[in-house]
Amino acid sequence: MRILPRSRSCGWSATYVTGKVIVTETREWATNRMKEITLAVLLCAMPGVAILTVAPWSEASESNAGKPRLAAVRRSDILDDAACRFNSKLPAGAAGIIVGNNLECEIWANVDGVDVRLPSSVPGACQKGWDLPDKGQRFSRLYTDGRTKIRADYHVTDLCWVADHCEYIAFDATFHVSKTGTTDVVPATGRCSW
Repeated sequence: MRILPRSRSCGWSATYVTGKVIVTETREWATNRMKEITLAVLLCAMPGVAILTVAPWSEASESNAGKPRLAAVRRSDILDDAACRFNSKLPAGAAGIIVGNNLECEIWANVDGVDVRLPSSVPGACQKGWDLPDKGQRFSRLYTDGRTKIRADYHVTDLCWVADHCEYIAFDATFHVSKTGTTDVVPATGRCSW
């Protein structure tokens, strides 16, 4: 066990025990949410203060240790242009974890805190265009940039093609995110609309 530096100005102390950092708040302003944090960003203007990573504790986080993590895509230019958006179904999941315009061509994802472009593994998929699916249809696609791989299993739950009235496709999806030999599975819902 190692005690990490304590800061009176931040009002916290932390203990490092076999791979876990246990944060103890010492100020009254600590909220219930702080009590749920196992690892926290603790930034103060004092030299020697430990800087850690934000991650609310959950039983799932212990079982997913070392697995790639999907988070919300952050690049505003990608988000502004995206016709398709998928949100995690997990209780602590994020919105906008997978975005794109043409699911046959490529997707964008935030994996381990970095926005990455993952092209389809099918050569020429972007030039071919998108064969729009029918309601109830299931299909899978593989996207990779060489380091990160996402296999997406899509199920079309609803769609509407009434010219000016509505143009959308709704999905249930499962994303199998692989990186450095480990895989995490993230259930999601999504929608493409034009």
